[in-house]
Amino acid sequence: MAAAAESLVSAVFGIASALKPVYTGGIGVRKGGGAPMRNRLRLVSRYRDNHSLRLSFNRLAQKTFGIDFEGWYQKGAWDDSYACYSFADGEEIVANVSVTAMTMLLDGSTLPALQVGTVMTHPGYRGQGLFSTLMGEALASHGEQEGGFTFLFANASVADLYPKLGFRRRPFYRIEADVEIGGQAVAPRLRKLDVNRAEDWALIVRLARERAPLSGKCSAPGSASIFLWYCLNIFPHALYYAEDRELLLVYEWSGEKIQLMDAVSPRPLLMRDIAECLAAARPGEEAANNGRWPVEFHFTPDFADLASEEIRWREDEEEFFFVREECARMPPGYVIPLSART
Repeated sequence: MAAAAESLVSAVFGIASALKPVYTGGIGVRKGGGAPMRNRLRLVSRYRDNHSLRLSFNRLAQKTFGIDFEGWYQKGAWDDSYACYSFADGEEIVANVSVTAMTMLLDGSTLPALQVGTVMTHPGYRGQGLFSTLMGEALASHGEQEGGFTFLFANASVADLYPKLGFRRRPFYRIEADVEIGGQAVAPRLRKLDVNRAEDWALIVRLARERAPLSGKCSAPGSASIFLWYCLNIFPHALYYAEDRELLLVYEWSGEKIQLMDAVSPRPLLMRDIAECLAAARPGEEAANNGRWPVEFHFTPDFADLASEEIRWREDEEEFFFVREECARMPPGYVIPLSART
């Protein structure tokens, strides 16, 4: 599921300033290409609260990626950090580029970042340069990220487009370590959360908004909105809460490997805090592996009790990560947290 989730969300999402609707009519769509009613296309943006345009955007996202944004909106989780830049034909969204204004924490320093995502064009409107026009509009609207960088994740089918727009491919890493998950005297009790249960959803929202950075090496503080989208759409089956630790774990077992997507708590965490909860999920099984299990981290681990020499990382040539400005402070082995990717 984790690998499938990554390939799904790599092509999706983006966020910036969803304020009141802003409409601009008839901007320079290139002539030719034969798309229907091309002269009627208009640029629309920041239309989160426009019912008809939002639903049309959601329909295009469902047809293109099989994903949903409406539940995210209805639960109040679509905040002002996510903005769509789209072409509309009447009230139908036919092309889109979204951006997410973010703050990144890299090696203890904060810097601004802009993430591009949810890039999609209706098949009947392709071949007219709508994507590049929207990309230019979205980036221009947010200006230069002084001291920061703009980035995106893509799938192989569109990877050739981004270098033409000034993006440079950077390595994408898989990170693992063998972690001891047995041996504690009293294992914490884990409760599976249900996003459709009001009490559980309120707990998830509170923890997402109050969380401490999981990694001082590479994390995305203030990205609660994106995390909540993941909870609703990608990981609703994988949310577990340890009340005595005030710790929300997002994980699943994949064969004999643990896929650790996120760990959310208002306090700094040790690997031991997480490992004890994982042991509680499968009591007695740790003995078969001498108390150690392989864990794949879908973030950059930075735990005081996990030595750097225990961490293994490798490049994944099948994933596509692009940056527009060189980010020298993101060295090999660092990854953007999965639950902050769009």
